[in-house]
Amino acid sequence: MKQTERAKLRELRTSWEVKGAEWQHAERRVALHVRLTRCLSWLEHVDETELEGRESADSRLVFGWIALNALYGQWDLEQQRHADNSKSLRDFIGVICRADSSGEIDRVFVRSRELIRTIGRDEGLTREWWMTPSPDVPSGKHADGDHILDWYGQGHSSRALHRLLDRIYVARCQLVHGGSTCGSALNRGAVDSCADLLVPLVLAIASVIIRDCADESWPSPCYPPPRQRLADRGRAD
Repeated sequence: MKQTERAKLRELRTSWEVKGAEWQHAERRVALHVRLTRCLSWLEHVDETELEGRESADSRLVFGWIALNALYGQWDLEQQRHADNSKSLRDFIGVICRADSSGEIDRVFVRSRELIRTIGRDEGLTREWWMTPSPDVPSGKHADGDHILDWYGQGHSSRALHRLLDRIYVARCQLVHGGSTCGSALNRGAVDSCADLLVPLVLAIASVIIRDCADESWPSPCYPPPRQRLADRGRAD
């Protein structure tokens, strides 16, 4: 982690130690407590592996996405399985962008304009490109780096953030589903860029949640712990 990211993580941990103790036994905040506890544990793991010299862009990206997934993932109480990933992420982004009163996401976009542009121009980070990876498709057809920044500048923050995270998700899928050699040179630029942007984004999102989203109605997290599952089952019945 960069020094600014490490400082942000320490700030979040300090805030969480105060608020987490208050929220742990408040029934309407149990789901949020579980989400943030899981998220911060994975962000701290990213930091620890770097300090121990074991960190790589591959692990940084995967662990960073796990931290994000801990925040946005939802549990389908009827099917007893995780809910649709895309819808869960889209709904979550809407909540975060509406709640961000202190401009946390804004600051990441301002500081990371070139990184966002690089990710947006990488056609291999789109689902569409993998559906039609043909030499007949004009170069640049699936690039939208400038569009992401334009959307954000025009006030369409949810649309911009969702598109950006959707691209990072493609890189995550390559790694998690065995679509890449560990440390591969073929996708090194994409993985490096996505990992470098994802961690500060998750830190900013976690900060928004702690500061502005305590009173939101948070659904049960994925694979809820036993106490949470029993409470959810009681409400469903």
